Amino acid sequence: MKLAKFAAIDIGSNAMRLLLSSAFRGRDGKLVLNKDSLVRYPLRLGNDVFVNGRISASTQKEFSCVLQAFAQLVKAYEPLEVRACATSAAREAENGEQVMEKIRMETGLPLRIITGQEEADIIFHNHVLNTLNTRNSYLYIDVGGGSTELTWFENGLKLVARSFPLGAVRLLKEKVGEKEWRQLKDWVKEQAEQHHRPLAIGSGGNINKVVKLLGLKAGDQIPVKKIWELIGMLESYTFEERIQVLSMRPDRADVLVPALKVYGQIMKWAGIPRIQVPMVGLADGLVRMMVDQHQDKIPTADNPN
Repeated sequence: MKLAKFAAIDIGSNAMRLLLSSAFRGRDGKLVLNKDSLVRYPLRLGNDVFVNGRISASTQKEFSCVLQAFAQLVKAYEPLEVRACATSAAREAENGEQVMEKIRMETGLPLRIITGQEEADIIFHNHVLNTLNTRNSYLYIDVGGGSTELTWFENGLKLVARSFPLGAVRLLKEKVGEKEWRQLKDWVKEQAEQHHRPLAIGSGGNINKVVKLLGLKAGDQIPVKKIWELIGMLESYTFEERIQVLSMRPDRADVLVPALKVYGQIMKWAGIPRIQVPMVGLADGLVRMMVDQHQDKIPTADNPN
């Protein structure tokens, strides 16, 4: 059976990811989606942008090399479609669109800088709602390197979504002030007063790492108390010890604590006791969007073609 293949590239503020996924329908008609390969490269665009407002020449060179490599992998994979989206750091960089155009020409990849609202919508497109009790209220939280995307939904319907310029790399660079924290707090508390007490759904590399550190599996619920306990434990380790003792990547070891504090504060303000982590992110959302738009090309298990 020839599978339907899709490629998604997530150009974040802390790292870049290439997700190669294939899809088919089982004999019962249900969609089967496989993650064939996930390649992550620790290029931190936020280091340049959140400090100097621009993507530096040296970062541009590395950026181009990585995406040329991604382009070759995509070419070998032969997907039906490829989508490549850049988020917070790229949209704030003075030369963001100029850099994207240059790399588009060099790689042939359809690079696009998306808005914060688009980012929230793509993340929400992961169809996580299909696995949950739609009668409940949920707050979808994604804390990235440069921004935090929040989507509130209830009774199976999306009610409101918003993006905030508050992320782990930005916090690490001390580029988040009281104004940004206040805006986030006010919005969360306002929404919490209007809706039923929700469960949180968490996505992004940082909350996914928590699942692994706690020995859990995708979809498990984590009490907010556990998040604050984990923050305390991590803060008792030096940066080097997090890498050596906890086997963390350097580009995760420094951003995990600030990211978890954002999750913890949001849950505290909203009165949310637990967070469920399906272990999906922007790249997964892009794949689901492509699958939804190519329904007629998804083969079934009974069809050898």
